[in-house]
Amino acid sequence: MGGCDVAVTDGFSGNLLLKLYEGMGKFFSGELKTMLTDGFSAKIAAAILLNKIKAFKKRVDYSEYGGAPMLGAAKPVIKAHGSSKEKAFYNAIRQAKQYVENDVGGEISAALEILRTQKAQASAEALAQS
Repeated sequence: MGGCDVAVTDGFSGNLLLKLYEGMGKFFSGELKTMLTDGFSAKIAAAILLNKIKAFKKRVDYSEYGGAPMLGAAKPVIKAHGSSKEKAFYNAIRQAKQYVENDVGGEISAALEILRTQKAQASAEALAQS
C-alpha cells in the first residue's frame, strides 16, 4: 500500500518483478491508447490530458530506468532487459555512472561494516553479562 524505492530480491524474483513491471507498463499504455482514441469525445479528452498521459507513459516505460543494479558484485552491474533498445542502454549506462559517482558499493560496504561492528559489540556485551 504505497511506494517502494528499493526492492531487494534474489536474481530470479528480481527478474520476474522487472518483467512484470515492463509487461504491465506496456499493457496499460496500450489500453490507455485504445481508450483515448476510440471516438471523438475520447480524442478530445486525450488532447486535454496529453501532458498527464505523457508523464504516465514515462513513469511506466522501463527504458527510462535502463535496468536494475545487481548488488553484491565488486563493481557496478546494471541488469538491462533483453529487449532493451538504445534509450534503455543509455539509461543503464547513466545509472552505472551515478552508481560509481555516488560510491554506492562503498556506502553499502561501510554500512555493513557498521552493522558487523555493532553485532560484535552486542555479542561481547551479552557474553560479559552472562
